Amino acid sequence: MGVEPFLISSAVDCVIAQRLARKLCERCKRPVEIKEEVLSDVGFPTERYNHLFDREDGGLEFQEAIGCERCSGTGYRGRIGIYEMMVVTDEVREIVLKRASSEEVRRAAEEGGMIPHREDGLVKAARGITTIEEVLRTVV
Repeated sequence: MGVEPFLISSAVDCVIAQRLARKLCERCKRPVEIKEEVLSDVGFPTERYNHLFDREDGGLEFQEAIGCERCSGTGYRGRIGIYEMMVVTDEVREIVLKRASSEEVRRAAEEGGMIPHREDGLVKAARGITTIEEVLRTVV
């Protein structure tokens, strides 16, 4: 955008990105089991969220959209935000000042505790708020 890095690093405290995902209809959602390997194959870091998945058979319980008259047959009703918030720490500030790549900034932010969209979506899917398919549709 043509803004000098020192202006950005001194003026920005955090950056928030949002995606809107459809919420599952509470009336017609149904449990479905998804294998952990399938989630790993599409890039969901399940190993960091084992506390959400207390199944011993290798399957993780999520919810799937079915459809009813209340949700007009879609299986979804309403929206939920999937967020990613990067706090500009001293380390991130130094990297920005060095004009590092966006990948280096992302790596430093994640090491500083940033939860990426994909992981926030995984947590919301594990809690039965939305589906894995909806997270993939909105975040990818």
